[in-house]
Amino acid sequence: MDTEKLLIDKMAHTGSVDKILIAGINEDSFKKEEYKNIFLFIVAHFRKYKVSPTLQTIKEKFPEHLFEISQDSIDYLKDQLINDLKRRAAMDALYDLAECIDDPELIPVIDDIFLEKARELTQLSPGSIYSSFKDMDKRIEEYESGENLSGGIEMGIPQLDFLTSGMQPHEYITIAGFSGTGKSTLAQFILHNAYMQGKTPMYISLEMEAKALFRKWDTMTVNFEYNRLKRGTLHESDLVKWKEAAEIIRAGENDMIVLDDVRGCTVDRVYAELTRHVPDILCIDYITLMDTTRAQGNQLWEKVTNITQQLKQISRSLKIPIIGVAQTNRSGYASGATMDNMAFSQSIVNDSDIILGLHQDEEMKESKKMELRLLKNRDGQTAECNLLWKMNTMEFKPWNETMAFTERGNA
Repeated sequence: MDTEKLLIDKMAHTGSVDKILIAGINEDSFKKEEYKNIFLFIVAHFRKYKVSPTLQTIKEKFPEHLFEISQDSIDYLKDQLINDLKRRAAMDALYDLAECIDDPELIPVIDDIFLEKARELTQLSPGSIYSSFKDMDKRIEEYESGENLSGGIEMGIPQLDFLTSGMQPHEYITIAGFSGTGKSTLAQFILHNAYMQGKTPMYISLEMEAKALFRKWDTMTVNFEYNRLKRGTLHESDLVKWKEAAEIIRAGENDMIVLDDVRGCTVDRVYAELTRHVPDILCIDYITLMDTTRAQGNQLWEKVTNITQQLKQISRSLKIPIIGVAQTNRSGYASGATMDNMAFSQSIVNDSDIILGLHQDEEMKESKKMELRLLKNRDGQTAECNLLWKMNTMEFKPWNETMAFTERGNA
């Protein structure tokens, strides 16, 4: 059965262009040039005149083509073509992988190539979910049953959790600041807070080793002195508390997953790890260190644009909030993170649903005070708040003015 021809002929007879376009079918879905040209003609006419061309118009344009009538529905033929596309793509992937296996230079990245091919297959049949305003009664039922409540994963920062209702499953979140301002620490604090809510976070670190990350999380859990932990000089009482906390953590059902040796971390690799571990939230630290699997332009901003757009789509499709850590340009050192000083690409601003910016000057450091800015909140208000930023014991909580006296000069 020539599925491509049957589908083209059915389009010509029925004019059902919208169903085909919604299914994600395009000219590249057709192998034969003749079918591809007919498809392009029908779609171009549809876009220009808002209606499909008549069968007679199509026949006049392509007199050599024999338009046959199929008794099968266009939905069936559409699904058959998508199945053919998957089979063809799978075969092409197998051939490509076979060639890679014979190339010694590609063996070190063969796993990434496998993951890329797998994700390409999953993207062949994009679907859409339609909702209707007329279903208001159903939304009321969901609200009354509690199903429609939009409480997401809380960040552990009361003012921002109130404004955002927590991080929602479809959201892409950016934590931005100049180098060394505490971006990674804030990301770790948010994931630690998610863990304490019974969630399983995943942290992909392209800078720090897992050992350093867990030192901070252990300190956040027990609140002993980080520097003593790092030097191996904890007090005996601290060690007792640590062991008690370990028993509680071991008995818990959730976990904290860290990947810290991800060579050539691509969006495809991120997608594969998410589908493998199925965490409740992901953080990537940081996105400008990620790689692209295919040529996406030579400029860094082009690569970052591609990365943020794809991460946003992955968050929406898998319903997992993703946090991307990003840097500001030099002006961020003095003025803190703003919407117009994101480094490398404006797509960081455009694609983010929530942007958290950090600012701390020397006087604030002395008082252990951090200004946290909710720079963007796609579904609500923005705001600024101050936090106690006590790095040595990893204590982070809402600031009050008495802390300016009690914390100044303390370790």
